[in-house]
Amino acid sequence: MKVTADVGGASFYEVTFEAKTAGGGWAPIGTDDTAPYQVFHDVAALAAGTAVEYRTQRSRRRMDNCWLR
Repeated sequence: MKVTADVGGASFYEVTFEAKTAGGGWAPIGTDDTAPYQVFHDVAALAAGTAVEYRTQRSRRRMDNCWLR
């Protein structure tokens, strides 16, 4: 399943995606550092109809030793 996040602003971000099912804890499912921010969650092991919640955490990417022209 494709999971996306809209991030405003013009900065360089790293977005970490997490998922959980009822009664479970948050588990990371992937990180993307290029807009459009997205990951693909493999839900094949879940029973049909299982509700899944998603959240993201955004952080600025470090640009050490990077020259922009």
